[in-house]
Parts: sequence; structure tokens; C-alpha cells
Amino acid sequence: MSDWIRRPFAGIGLTQCPPGRHLRKLQERYGGSVLLCIDVSGSMACADGGARTRLQHAVAGAERFVAEALAAHYAIGLVLWHHQVAGFVPLTRDPAPVLTALRSAVAAGGNDVTHTLRLGMRELRDRTGTG
Repeated sequence: MSDWIRRPFAGIGLTQCPPGRHLRKLQERYGGSVLLCIDVSGSMACADGGARTRLQHAVAGAERFVAEALAAHYAIGLVLWHHQVAGFVPLTRDPAPVLTALRSAVAAGGNDVTHTLRLGMRELRDRTGTG
């Protein structure tokens, strides 16, 4: 398991077979949430001296991150940002929309993370249970 995982949730088990009606609430309470934010500003179009751009490297790393997060029972969301939010996928346990958005990312624009931070705070606020 990767070292970024907040804590392993391997101890969560089923108490009934088939699972009871409260399983979803337990998974939501004990599972984590992570919002992956990827810079897609114009500088990410620069190549690293090889054939791949910075954005291509970021997407490849993000794909691994998504797999690790979902394997650790996290809900995952995505923000692609430059001078504004260029793309957004709300928190989900389905990798398809996150991977689709990642793979269609285009590097362009300036650089201002403010909109991303505001969106992230809104998206994660209700997940913490603390407001």
C-alpha cells in the first residue's frame, strides 16, 4: 500500500451475509475522501527532455493514484485547473469518470489555484462531518 493513504481500512468487515442495510453508511463513515487536483496550465505542455510532457507524466501518476485510492476504499474526485477550474469530477467510487477526465486533459491557460481551493473546500466540507 502506498504511504499517502491516511489509514488502512482493512478492518472493516461484513457482519451479515448478504450485507445489511447499513453497510453503505459504514463505508461512507470509515472510508476516506480525496480530491485530486492536477495543474493543466500552459507550462504543463513542456516536454521533460524526452517524448512526454509534464501533463502526460501527471496523468500517468494520477491514474496510479486513482487505483490506489479506490483499492483503499476512498471516494475520489478530480479538479483540473489553470487560471480557473478546467474540469471537475465530484467525489465518486467509480473510476470511469475520473479516468476519462484525466485522459482528456489539455494543457493551456495561466495559473491561479484560488478557484480550485474554493471548490475543494465545498466538495470536502460535508464529507468530514465537522462542517
